[in-house]
Amino acid sequence: AGFLAFASLAAAIYLAAAAHAMLLRRDVSPAVALLGGGAAIGYVAVVIGATATSAYGLRAILAALAGVAAFAVGALVLRRVPDGRNAATVLLTAGLALVTLAVGLAFSGVTITVAWSAMALVVVIVALRERDTRFVAAGVVLFGVALVRLLSVDIAEPQHAAARFIATAGAEGAF
Repeated sequence: AGFLAFASLAAAIYLAAAAHAMLLRRDVSPAVALLGGGAAIGYVAVVIGATATSAYGLRAILAALAGVAAFAVGALVLRRVPDGRNAATVLLTAGLALVTLAVGLAFSGVTITVAWSAMALVVVIVALRERDTRFVAAGVVLFGVALVRLLSVDIAEPQHAAARFIATAGAEGAF
């Protein structure tokens, strides 16, 4: 718990430093944008590496919090810094990626696919409204990831469970 608290504090400090640089000093250089996005992504990597795989709830919550924090800073930069679109895109993308990861950690089965598809739809709609082709592309990629999951997991998994059920005369699998 102590290590995660320290990692949380360090990530918050780095993200706050990037937010300060972008929002108050108007420094929207790639280095500062990567500092903010990297702080959030690096933090989640540390959380995943430092926790047991059975701690999926904790992992999901911390990934979601880091994603929302990065997304919030990105949204503020986008709205308040006239030439901050590229820097904001880095933070918004990091936030979206971390929230997508959090959904995958928190849920199972087709719920993940549905949530990812809904997130992709929201991203595409907002991107089209804002005329931001980079986020249209990000939304399409997220739709693609959801489609791959649908075809490789959501459709295949029940077929494997039924085959296992039949092969073991009902001792294993599901029908």
